[in-house]
Amino acid sequence: MIVLAFVAHAQQRFSGKVVDVIDGKTVVVQVYTGKTLTVVLQYIEIPEPEQELRAVVKDHLEKLILGQTVEVRPKGVSDEKTVGQIVFSGIDISQQMIRDGAAWHAILLSGGQEAGQQADYRTSEAQAKAEKRGVWSIEGMKTAWEFRAAKEEARKAAERAEWDAYREESRETQPSGPVRRQSAAEAPPLDMGFWANVSAADRMAEAEGLYSGETPEVNVGYITTSGNMLDLTGRGGRQTVESRTIYGYRPSGTEAGTNILVIGFLSESDDWQFEQSNSLVFSADRQQIAIGRPLRLYRQNGGKVQELLFFPVTRATLLKISAAKKLEFSLGKYSGRIDAGYQKLIKKLLDTTES
Repeated sequence: MIVLAFVAHAQQRFSGKVVDVIDGKTVVVQVYTGKTLTVVLQYIEIPEPEQELRAVVKDHLEKLILGQTVEVRPKGVSDEKTVGQIVFSGIDISQQMIRDGAAWHAILLSGGQEAGQQADYRTSEAQAKAEKRGVWSIEGMKTAWEFRAAKEEARKAAERAEWDAYREESRETQPSGPVRRQSAAEAPPLDMGFWANVSAADRMAEAEGLYSGETPEVNVGYITTSGNMLDLTGRGGRQTVESRTIYGYRPSGTEAGTNILVIGFLSESDDWQFEQSNSLVFSADRQQIAIGRPLRLYRQNGGKVQELLFFPVTRATLLKISAAKKLEFSLGKYSGRIDAGYQKLIKKLLDTTES
């Protein structure tokens, strides 16, 4: 049984026919010009794809409005979608989905919701919960945002465990054949976990594209650019590497140490690519900048080989790299280019860490 939830709020609006339901909160509306718009229902969350009732709530939304002419009252518009209120026969469909237990009131998104409407949504949710409708009928079911958070934490834990196992293995064993670890004269105090931890780091709110965090194992804090995928060509064919530029430092309250700047490259391939040849040279507006040889870490991961190269660099070198109009580089037997987006991130990193 559907308990109707009526609208008491007027907003800007347009009309159209619902021609498709993508999921339990997203529909396609065709307006009078024939153009179609993707519309996301405001202030609700639905079960994630891996959760129970995902298909059920989509079916429920289809029964409510598929093929019907509705009013859309936008809250936000982009090229890809419109987020807002959908009204059919005086019914707020977001509130209806909540009332029927087909969605949760998205408390993380409702900060901009008008107070009276927010109270109506909360009342509808409390009624659905008391009646154990839909998502409230399954004891212990996580909300969508709780499920995503738990999934992300499990991913991080698995990643940490994987890299911890590698670090332990690399301390105790050496691969057969030639030694596959080469150290710079003054190698920075980093290891493979330093790179892996970036995925679990916090994005710095003041500098989009930079991340910050700490690696307790080596007592180093860091600020790093996001990963940049670079396509290389050379005698070995083609190779894709991920590159990050990193500022490492000793956190406050610990033993003081020298701050460092590092350019890192991570590769994965069928065979060792940087075992014998791994020096780094930049060409910045045709000026050659030789970086030298790296601290090289490596491991076999299933049928693939992963190699991680850390090159200590100076601030002056990074300034030249970030300012170059044309920037090319050679890495071992490969060569490639660094685009302006990565250069901007390097400059942003220097500006953020400037003392």
